[in-house]
Amino acid sequence: QGVNDPWLNRLMADIAAGKGLWQQSLGHLQEAMAHENPSLQDYMTASELSILVGDKAGAVAYCRRAVELEPGPISYGGLGEAYFAVEEMDSALVYLRMAVEQAPNESRNRFNLANALEVAGLFEEAEFHFQAFLAMEPNDPVGRFNYGIHLDKLGRSEEALAEVTRAVELNPNMLTARVVQAQILEELGRWDEALVVVVGLNEVDEANTAELAAWEDRIRAQGEVSQLAISEGKIHLLHIILGNAELVGQVEAQLDAGAAFTSLAVQYSSGAAASKGGDIGWVNPEELLEPMRSAIMALDINETSPPVEAGGLYHIFKRIP
Repeated sequence: QGVNDPWLNRLMADIAAGKGLWQQSLGHLQEAMAHENPSLQDYMTASELSILVGDKAGAVAYCRRAVELEPGPISYGGLGEAYFAVEEMDSALVYLRMAVEQAPNESRNRFNLANALEVAGLFEEAEFHFQAFLAMEPNDPVGRFNYGIHLDKLGRSEEALAEVTRAVELNPNMLTARVVQAQILEELGRWDEALVVVVGLNEVDEANTAELAAWEDRIRAQGEVSQLAISEGKIHLLHIILGNAELVGQVEAQLDAGAAFTSLAVQYSSGAAASKGGDIGWVNPEELLEPMRSAIMALDINETSPPVEAGGLYHIFKRIP
């Protein structure tokens, strides 16, 4: 009927967003913004909608205008989030850090900063901000899940399992968390518990029943192999062989920073099993010579040994389930 006022377009934008019609919502909001001076909230909402419709560059542009209009933690946080969406991590970190510095109790910016730091490989700083976020939002399942992923990358499997399990408790419909829960239980060699989780997934995830059934079979087979080997006094090992002390230092530094043992084995090891991530299978420690025998007998599951010098080479072991 010819009514095209900004208030009506904003109302239509809200209604469309409530129905998940992101493109329509953005179109109505843009129409409203074209007829009167946009507010900070207009720019921030337009940025979020642009990300949802796949226009990530547009999201950055809207947030830059927001910063020009009203620089502060809201606009800085939005711009950092938009840069994160376009995978420009250096810029994302600059603005998210500014947002957190100016509003330390704003949990959303804290969470986004933790994730950006994680992607950038700054794991120690990421951990600080994940913990700060969870102190503010202890019952946030996505926060618990992402922190669990962070811990698992660092090889802290038991801690990771506790966080992912808490995420599942908070949101049982979070299937990705349940998948990761089963994967970590596999990493720890807790086959019966892993099987329970996968069986539960198979009951609710009808789209992937074949893959989940195959996973169930694999867990059962791994459990049987593991029990037999353990009964024979064997342990399952990954192995990196290095030719000089300089390489040892490089590998140790990367392990301490959270790099995967298997990736480093492929990259640096001169052993025959390097292409398999250093997996030398089940080994009876009694069949090895000192000092390697003592080194591996002292390992718990998912623990990595210090470098052991033997025969002019350096050996690093990791015990796995």
